[in-house]
Amino acid sequence: MILKFHGKDVNLDRVTRGTLDSGNEAYGNWPQNAAFAGEQGMRAYTKKCKSINPVKNFISKGIPVVASVVSQEKEALEGANSAFPHGHLMVVAGFEIKDGIEYIVVNDPAANSDAEVRKYYKLNQWVNVWRHYIYAVTKQ
Repeated sequence: MILKFHGKDVNLDRVTRGTLDSGNEAYGNWPQNAAFAGEQGMRAYTKKCKSINPVKNFISKGIPVVASVVSQEKEALEGANSAFPHGHLMVVAGFEIKDGIEYIVVNDPAANSDAEVRKYYKLNQWVNVWRHYIYAVTKQ
């Protein structure tokens, strides 16, 4: 999602092959994902955040970030398709206030269809399941 945002047209099969962590035969390994983005001519790095403010700063500059969440129960994140007990990555795309409630806008690949990828989660709930880690992918 982030590569497409930056205009990199990389097909899904190539991304899948490029992000496989062959050491443990798994996907979703952050260093592997960042390395693949680097191979596509991007700058990619991870960051531990003490608060949501660094995420908001990236978004204010037009830079979406990938964030990690963990939840033991589906209800921990209202509107989520499932719990994420082993962790889950989402692309943070923005923030919005609706009826006095702040929401985080994400592209959540745990969707039943392409139309359901864009999600609006209550920010306070999302922060509670967020691991406080992100990775950013920017142009060099």
